[in-house]
This record gives sequence, structure tokens and C-alpha cells, in this order.
Amino acid sequence: MPPANVHVVQSGAGMARAQSRARMAGIERRHLLIQFEGPVTAVDLADLRAADAQPLRYVPENAVAISAGPGFDAAALPRARWVGALEASDRLSGESAADLARRFPAFPLTVIEFHPDLGAAAVRERIALAGTAAVGPTALPGYMAVIPTDRAAIDRLAADPSVAWIYPATSGLVGAGTLLCEGLLSPQGLVANYAVVGEGWDGGGAGA
Repeated sequence: MPPANVHVVQSGAGMARAQSRARMAGIERRHLLIQFEGPVTAVDLADLRAADAQPLRYVPENAVAISAGPGFDAAALPRARWVGALEASDRLSGESAADLARRFPAFPLTVIEFHPDLGAAAVRERIALAGTAAVGPTALPGYMAVIPTDRAAIDRLAADPSVAWIYPATSGLVGAGTLLCEGLLSPQGLVANYAVVGEGWDGGGAGA
């Protein structure tokens, strides 16, 4: 469980600086994770929307992936305890990490899943900036793409804050129209694919 960084004495100035940097850089939306004191409730989701944050994915049991505007302040949420962003290593599945560590990857194709508020045009732009291009056609949602398994491009995409999850693709995803489950549906919304890795933020044995 990460140490709390919301509603502590030191957080106010740091949060204000982050908001100021976002405004100066012209950043319209940031992709963040926010953890609450206890399971996520309908009130927490409503509070997020009122604070200019769009809930994107549920991260059991106490967190949500959000798209936040430059003025978003986690301290405005009564039950928030931690807010931060995914690291590059968090975005890469164990299967893809193992595959890229091989001299010759076993999977020739890789799925890049962006946060679901990105449209297909933005996805194509981000992939081009990484030095590669999507292969297809596929039946994937617009915020996902299949690319050739190229270590340099995948490293760049893993460092892209708009990317949520990277994992190996099967050849059936391309051309055959194979559909993909977008995630487990819960009362709090779709569960993030990366939420199933490890013991969870609530600690070992907590069942999260």
C-alpha cells in the first residue's frame, strides 16, 4: 500500500505545484490513479465527477483510474488517501516483459491498451510517435491497437502516460474479427486489466 499523500500537511503545496505545471504546459487531461479510504462507493464516483475527474476503470477494491483536468485537486475528495500515476513498469504485463527479455520474442504481435477516453485518431498518433504503426484490421475498441512486437517502440509506449496496459496478442486478433473482453464488469464500472496483478494495494492476504 503506498503511503498516503492526500490530506497530509505536505500535500497541499505539492498538489498546487502539480496543477500549476499542468496549466502552464497546456495539459487538458491527466491519467491518474486515486485510492480511497475503503472500498469505492457511488458517492466517491460522484465526488470525482464534481471535481473535474472522469472515472475510467475500477481498481479493486479501493481505487479508480481517472482522467483529470488541470485543476483537479484530490484534497477536495473527503475520502481520498493517495493519488499518483502508473509507472512504465506498471503498464507492461508480466507476459510481455518476459517475452521482450527473450532474444527472439515468442509473440510477433503486442496489444497496446490506452486509457479508454482516447479515441482511435489519438491512438494512431501516439503509436506513430513511438515509431511504429498498428496492424489490422481488428475488432478491438478504438482505444486499443495491435502493433509488431518491437522492443524500442514498446519501451516508448510503456513510458506514455496515455497507455494503460501492454500484453501479447494472438494472431487471431488480426483480420479474423476476434472479439476481446474489455474487462470484468463491477458495480463500480469496468475493472482495469492491470488490477489483477499482485496482492493489491490493500496488502497481502487482504483479498483485494
